[in-house]
Amino acid sequence: MTLHRRLLAFAICLAIAGVAQSESPHYFSARQGFAMKTQLNNLTGIGSIGFFPGVPGNQVGLEYPIGSANERLIFLAPWIGGSIDTARNGTSPRIKSVTTGYEGWTEPYLEFFPGSSPADTIWQIDGQSAPEPPDWQSYWGFPFSPISDNDFYCTYTDTAVIPSGHIPMGIKVIQSSFVWDDSIAEGIQIIEYKIINMRLKSVDSVFVAFFAQFMGQNSAAFIPPTLLASFSDGVYVGLSLLYTSQPSNVQSYQWFPGSSSLLTDASRYGMISSGVIDPPEFPSDPDTRHLAAWGPFALPSRNDPNPDTLVVAIGIVCCNNQNIDARLELARQIYLSGGIIHHRTKREHGRQTPDSCKITPTRSTRLQPFHSPFLTHHSSLLRSSMFSDRKCGR
Repeated sequence: MTLHRRLLAFAICLAIAGVAQSESPHYFSARQGFAMKTQLNNLTGIGSIGFFPGVPGNQVGLEYPIGSANERLIFLAPWIGGSIDTARNGTSPRIKSVTTGYEGWTEPYLEFFPGSSPADTIWQIDGQSAPEPPDWQSYWGFPFSPISDNDFYCTYTDTAVIPSGHIPMGIKVIQSSFVWDDSIAEGIQIIEYKIINMRLKSVDSVFVAFFAQFMGQNSAAFIPPTLLASFSDGVYVGLSLLYTSQPSNVQSYQWFPGSSSLLTDASRYGMISSGVIDPPEFPSDPDTRHLAAWGPFALPSRNDPNPDTLVVAIGIVCCNNQNIDARLELARQIYLSGGIIHHRTKREHGRQTPDSCKITPTRSTRLQPFHSPFLTHHSSLLRSSMFSDRKCGR
């Protein structure tokens, strides 16, 4: 285990140790993927941060190509910020609050946590013909319909555990991630976040950000809507926004060293809502944090006659040459088509497909259509028993 991994594991231990024993969140970590593998946990973390102490040290958080043992991603985690009214009775002036999936420099490191039940784990579905797990309907509240060759589902909230000094927004997130054992989708992982307001009051001016730190990159740049990092062995890693269920009029991107990390919710909210886009970083410092954000969105009250679930989807894409743009577009099309992968010939729309996207025709259609729960089951999610969280009631 590398020194960096030990330090990261130690930081996670400290964060977990600070949680009151009466809460007892059910922590879980798992590895997902085929030609590209990522480590995830049920506290938002992807990358090296996805490991918990005791996980074998011969794995890496984002490995591509498989067998290289080259770490690409130290962490990737969502930040969600918004304007909230904290009054239990009546109204009060709204304040800016940001719940951070992972911060990494100053405590509290973690502000999203899973529940305490053994079911509050990562539900792993292996294959599109997998049988429906027991208690799926009672836990998730939407139909069982496998999407990829390896689906991961987990949920967390900023109210299950409330770190000292943090003002929770009263939100829950369903995180779903999808990968395919198919050459056309090599190096593609799609992650979807369903963001649900469990408060009796709305959350306004919502921004969703992704906080990332790469490892060993030569350079990093934000080419909207993609955060792109290059590595000395010719590999590119792209973290790209694929979809938002509400329009986004502002996007921001800033990078900074860990020592310049922001300490307050107000300053963090100011950064993710700023509309500032920093220039590329070259050469890239391994300690640099990257923060890309989109918004503003709205989360109506859970009792609103028109409740809504904010859906945000991103793609993690690895490619071994500069044609990563085509891979990112492929990830977007796979998501927008509901997980359907169409095998195409090497010539596409009358022009030569880039080398990185050459597709060998094997089957006419890889996947079957499905009714997307994130598009058709928003109201059932809001009414589902799994979201009856008394701490969100104010």
